[in-house]
Amino acid sequence: MDAVLLRPLPYEAADRLVRIEETSTKGNRNRIPTADYQLLASRTDLFEKVAAHLRDDVTVYGAG
Repeated sequence: MDAVLLRPLPYEAADRLVRIEETSTKGNRNRIPTADYQLLASRTDLFEKVAAHLRDDVTVYGAG
């Protein structure tokens, strides 16, 4: 919790980081199509850098 929520992010200008998501009308998160990602990545007038990531939900339980 300390490293994720309490410490500042280890990036210069961390307050300028953004996450772009696409959702359906049902509220489901969808993957952004490759062509849309490439279009966003090419917009150097909007973004200094662009990176993709895959979100996955996991459950951790048990001792140790």
